Amino acid sequence: MSHRAGPVSNPGPEHLDKDTEMLTRAFDGDPLMEHLFPGNSVESRRALMRLACHMRLELSWPLKGCWDDKRICGATGISIERDPPWPNQLAGHYENLKNQIGPDGTDRLENYSKIVEHHRPHEPNIYIGVIGVEPEKQELGFGRALLETVHQFSYDHPMSTGYTSIMKTPGTSTFMSIWVIE
Repeated sequence: MSHRAGPVSNPGPEHLDKDTEMLTRAFDGDPLMEHLFPGNSVESRRALMRLACHMRLELSWPLKGCWDDKRICGATGISIERDPPWPNQLAGHYENLKNQIGPDGTDRLENYSKIVEHHRPHEPNIYIGVIGVEPEKQELGFGRALLETVHQFSYDHPMSTGYTSIMKTPGTSTFMSIWVIE
């Protein structure tokens, strides 16, 4: 088995379940997941990651995966435009997520979405909605390969002025925004 990051590619809808499971594992113990879902419920993380993957596929936004010799070990989902209209099927996936996480989880997720929207730059940019690497594959270049792919995608996109992401600061109730200007 390879111990270094392999190629980055579009996993495609046939890999949706594998992408979802890998991202669910990658976010185990993550401060944002703990904030959104106290107790860090595996099923809640799985439902959120499934929605994140479906969102990229159904809105034709990039979902990129990084592979070793046999399986996907890292993935990133990026957003291109703000507030696009959602197809009915995507709205159904969001309802499934809300049913899984309950009213309190839904409130926390929607409040987090407002924080993200408030801190995103007004200039056209690529937003990293999710990026994760299997815990046992971290520190082997998978995350770097994914970030280099995001960087290149942003650089090549005619409307993008850079890329951004929002993350929760561990051990606090604050969030930070990272914006890389091209």
